[in-house]
Amino acid sequence: MIFQSNQLSCDSTTPEAEDRTKFKRYFQILPSDIHFSQAFIQILNTFNWTKLHAINLEFHLFVLVCDLSLYVFKHLELVRVGGAEGSGTLNRLESLEQLVPHHNFTSVSYSSDPRATNTLDAILSNGHAFNTESRIIYLAMYMDDTIPVLCEAYHQNKVYPLYVFITLGWYPDGWWDSSTVNCTRHQIEIALNRSLAITLDPQINDTDIITSSGLSFNQYRKLYLEALNRTIRDLRSDPAFNRLAAAASHLPPNSTFYMENFTYANDVILERMYQHLMNASFTGNISFSANGIRKAEHIRIQQYRFNNSNQLQKFDIGYVALDQNGQSVAFDFLPGQSIKTIWPDGVPHDGTLITSTINIELGVTAVMYILATLGIALAIICFIISVAFRERKLIRLTSPNINYITCGGCMVLYTSIFFLAIQSTDETTATAICNVQIWLWAIGYSVAFGPILGKMYRVYYIFNNPKPNKKRVIKDWMIGVLISVLAGIDVIILVIVTAVPELRTTAVLKHSTAYPQIVSGIFHVTTINCIFICDSQKGYTIWHGVLFGYKGLIQVVAILLAFGTRNVKVKGLNDSKHIAAIIYVTSICLVVVIISFATLRDKVNTLVAIYSLGFWCAATIILLLVFIPKVHDFN
Repeated sequence: MIFQSNQLSCDSTTPEAEDRTKFKRYFQILPSDIHFSQAFIQILNTFNWTKLHAINLEFHLFVLVCDLSLYVFKHLELVRVGGAEGSGTLNRLESLEQLVPHHNFTSVSYSSDPRATNTLDAILSNGHAFNTESRIIYLAMYMDDTIPVLCEAYHQNKVYPLYVFITLGWYPDGWWDSSTVNCTRHQIEIALNRSLAITLDPQINDTDIITSSGLSFNQYRKLYLEALNRTIRDLRSDPAFNRLAAAASHLPPNSTFYMENFTYANDVILERMYQHLMNASFTGNISFSANGIRKAEHIRIQQYRFNNSNQLQKFDIGYVALDQNGQSVAFDFLPGQSIKTIWPDGVPHDGTLITSTINIELGVTAVMYILATLGIALAIICFIISVAFRERKLIRLTSPNINYITCGGCMVLYTSIFFLAIQSTDETTATAICNVQIWLWAIGYSVAFGPILGKMYRVYYIFNNPKPNKKRVIKDWMIGVLISVLAGIDVIILVIVTAVPELRTTAVLKHSTAYPQIVSGIFHVTTINCIFICDSQKGYTIWHGVLFGYKGLIQVVAILLAFGTRNVKVKGLNDSKHIAAIIYVTSICLVVVIISFATLRDKVNTLVAIYSLGFWCAATIILLLVFIPKVHDFN
């Protein structure tokens, strides 16, 4: 029967009491702890913080607040507070994806059971308490536990301006007693300096309005303090008296009904008392939700800081305004308070690592661009030579049509260097560059080297065919087909990689260990150097290995053909030795490129230089050894 009676809680703040299926006549004097998460949202947005770390006692009061905050940070639209499906209260926290994007909430909990392995002393001594990148730390615990945490923070220099703590605002004045820890009171004050405090303040605003008691709030307050002979304000006393007076006034004047005659079965009296609890006002207007929970209009934000007398004092700095649904609207500073007065040296850093995207050094880019431009010019000159002197016997013997293809392939390979040596700080642009450079060097290499392989196979076929047949000579169009097949295999591999989302190449920003971190300013802001590297969700190294393996297989075949024709000394095949030299040199270039890909991906300047030089050398050797000897023979 007791659960059918009217219940009044002066100290509880749990949101679980909102479940009217369990607590039908329950009233809660203080606002619900669910509003803490709303305060965190506005504090983080106001000071542009994106990280929050909580150290919380494994007690329902504190765990629930941390859990709610974690849900908020994960952008949940609804949070259930107690009860089974359909019986609890769904508290609308609204979608926060645009309100607090990319925030990071972490927590570590400790047990009050001395037999547990995660006691407060344990997590302080083993470093778990502060094992976080975040420098904004919420202490969800009773004040007796807050003191040793602040003491340890002082010894580890985790104090302002490097760290900011957020505490509960209902601790009494001067609560930081250092007698139980290895710190002086002043050291605790140093750790607490510039910390914030959140108070679910049930302050009554209409303090001069005459209430049902015949007194205004100010008149009641004066009588109350005189009766207690004290000046300390108790947040619970005023609303508690308000509700108790309302309950006592549920009987009409001159009633002959006495409380000793009351029973819990008297529904008329219970209902009358319930209505008085909901609506009567004796010390000022108090508003309850339909579930009997005190409505909060704002959340008070305070800050500990040293006053002009060098005494640590708690100052009111602002409040988080709440709408009728309990959702945070904005953080408003009180008159005389601002970001400049709260943080005179600037807003403390939240521990978020600042990323600095490393670009390829201008000198490396300039050299590679010059070499690529010279290479393209060389390819154009070689193309012009082949066209201008195609009727000469020396040029005719080297298959000028195939030489055109060689020039085109080398030009594509040179062009890939422009994309290899360019760096972007934009992810979309960097992703496009990654894909373009792979397509260019893969296809360009096959088109440039394909004619070399075809010509070498023709020489090998002539001198190693036991039954030579003039009608079965390897003609230029056959070599053209071979080149198409080689480039076609590249296209197939790259199309498959592009079509499969897990394999698709994207630019990924990663921390480069090749460059040191930079710590700057009084807030020790840490800047890490990052680079965009080409990667994929799965198998980037594998499919790159397939692509390089395919190129390597072509080189191995070419080397075997060159070795098989090493003794050929026929004048008509005047470029066979040069072709063999091309095969050997380009094989070395390819090996160097493969090794650099496997070992130097985070050393952007070195990788770009070796990659670009490898392909540049391969293309240049092909052009020089195919065309320059012919120019020499003209003379």
